[in-house]
Amino acid sequence: MNDLLDVSTISRNGEQIILNYDYSVIKNHVKSKKPVIISDFDNVGEFIVDDVNGLTFRPNDHVALSQCVKKLYQNRALYSGLGHANYQNAITNHDRIKVMSNLILKISDNI
Repeated sequence: MNDLLDVSTISRNGEQIILNYDYSVIKNHVKSKKPVIISDFDNVGEFIVDDVNGLTFRPNDHVALSQCVKKLYQNRALYSGLGHANYQNAITNHDRIKVMSNLILKISDNI
């Protein structure tokens, strides 16, 4: 059950819970198909939708954070499902080539 403890937890404003919120950390974690628990700050919905491809908690709410960790620890299917859903979301919507292509198209449209 040790793999159930391999969860990336990210918080805003330098309040590092387990890892920092550097995008490269999130990206590497996504590749490993592990679930993400992230503080629900502005624009987080672009990457994580609560109970769909990760878990979110209110910023600065350690009780809500602990409930998220407990939820994943007690539910192996949820742990696996969120990790896989997050991976699929990332490769579908946040692939580097796709993102760059979309940016180029938007720039071209505005020229």
